[in-house]
Amino acid sequence: MDCSSRTPVAPRRASATALLLLCALEAALALAACDVGGANGPAPRPIDFSNFSKDSVLVEGRWAWQRSTGYFTPSGEPYTQTPASTDSTETLVFTEQAAPKQVTLEIYQNGDLREQTTYPTWQRLYEAEYDRFLFGVRGLFGVRGDTLAISAVPRDGLERVYTRAER
Repeated sequence: MDCSSRTPVAPRRASATALLLLCALEAALALAACDVGGANGPAPRPIDFSNFSKDSVLVEGRWAWQRSTGYFTPSGEPYTQTPASTDSTETLVFTEQAAPKQVTLEIYQNGDLREQTTYPTWQRLYEAEYDRFLFGVRGLFGVRGDTLAISAVPRDGLERVYTRAER
């Protein structure tokens, strides 16, 4: 093939074409990077529970659901559900009574009492609610400040985050 018979491309035109392709590539990469976490920000990461307390005195109280995140998905990307995205609310109420000694868990869905269960101790509550909330799975639950976090991630489940709620 004789390259000398080709029509030369003007250097200015080649630069404009290269610049256009470069800009298109940068825009595509920027959009892909923004889309990793969805519309609400960067992709969530599992909570580090090393700074959370399992003290039942801190668990006692009223907790409003803020989000649930699943990390094991067909796409490999985490997904998050919130009260706004599901049009649903959930409130957990943990109370301890002294006489007789017992611990009660109430679960409210959209403000209506859905379930109420009483246990003789906090430990028994954690054991009995293991399948629903997975308390105690490698110790992945606890309170830090006004946040209660419960994680079932080690069993391919959800990580749930609640904040302390007013009565």
